[in-house]
Amino acid sequence: MLARSLATTGAFDAYERETREFVELNQAQVGVGNAALFPVTAEALARRDSRLRGLTALTPDTGRPAHTALALPDPVAELRHLGHRSVD
Repeated sequence: MLARSLATTGAFDAYERETREFVELNQAQVGVGNAALFPVTAEALARRDSRLRGLTALTPDTGRPAHTALALPDPVAELRHLGHRSVD
């Protein structure tokens, strides 16, 4: 997505338009001071480590909708869009 946007005039504006909703959805998932993987207090670190040690299975295949809200373009189509002939 970034490569396609950079290949045109107004590159960063285009990239911003294409990704803003996805970024905002995911940023809204973060709680203030509640960083699960990077706790800021010793107590939060101990709670995180305890939860991680207690894991017995992989996470489910389904996640938060915001995490899958961005549809990535086909890389070969992107190369063609940029004029690369080596992909044909």
